[in-house]
Amino acid sequence: SALFIPRAMSFTSIALGGVTVTVVAVVLTMTLLPAVLRLLGHRINWGRLPGRLRGRVEPAAPAPATATRFVRRPGLVLAVLTVGFVALALPATQLNPQVPVASADILPADDNARVGIERIQGEIGLQDLFPVQVVLSADADRSAELLASVQAVTDRVAEATPVAEVMAVTTLGLPADQLPQLAGGGSVDLPEEARAAVDRLWTQAGDTVVARVLATVAADPDSQEAHRLVEDLRTELGAVVSSGVTVRVAGATATGVDFDNLVLRSVPQVVGWVALLSLLILVVAFRSLLLPLLALAFNAAVVSASLGFLALV
Repeated sequence: SALFIPRAMSFTSIALGGVTVTVVAVVLTMTLLPAVLRLLGHRINWGRLPGRLRGRVEPAAPAPATATRFVRRPGLVLAVLTVGFVALALPATQLNPQVPVASADILPADDNARVGIERIQGEIGLQDLFPVQVVLSADADRSAELLASVQAVTDRVAEATPVAEVMAVTTLGLPADQLPQLAGGGSVDLPEEARAAVDRLWTQAGDTVVARVLATVAADPDSQEAHRLVEDLRTELGAVVSSGVTVRVAGATATGVDFDNLVLRSVPQVVGWVALLSLLILVVAFRSLLLPLLALAFNAAVVSASLGFLALV
């Protein structure tokens, strides 16, 4: 149920599945299972494997000598194992939690969509398919300020290291005297191809004018360079645009950044609630505080070492 916390569709689906399975299992255990046992009675023993000894209790075997030696030096054993677990867990600090959003790897290798996108990636590249999009909007009476902001954003984006190409209404090569007229909603006689390009980058919806600046990144859309570009632009572009102009960074890479940030923000809450509820359940079950704390500590150690070893391999 802790996976409901992120409020993301993928985690919510997993949570719903887990909760449903658990509820069904508990209901069957408390209803169907007792009824079946009652109907079977002693016939529950039918099909017993032959040769099984009845009523024979083996005496407890003495503890191995190695176990006795470990028990005699608990502090030393604890110190050695702690160092070992920490060493195994250290590579996990180098993990980069990131969900690919411009990848078809999740699909079967023979799926048409995956084959197609892998061919595009190998022969052309995915950069043009998933540009970083800067979306600017303003009231219709601020179209001149919006146009100036588009130019400022274009200049700033073009300075970024991973950016290979920038496309905006100011980079289409339109005559300088036509741009203000176009921004103001006036009629401009343009060739069909130029008009189509302008419509992609500049439009008016009601009393709002919206412009886009498309940045093609030299690296893959899921690369660290593309992610850093999105974060840098979101930090810096607010100071570049004019007052009254709203600027947002969108696109597949930005979606990936948002999802990654959502996961990272939610992890402490999810883990915290799981640990707290597990601790309470174990306290009630065993009437002890030390045993639940040890259980949580050992589980944390094992999970951390497993992640670290996985990252190392």
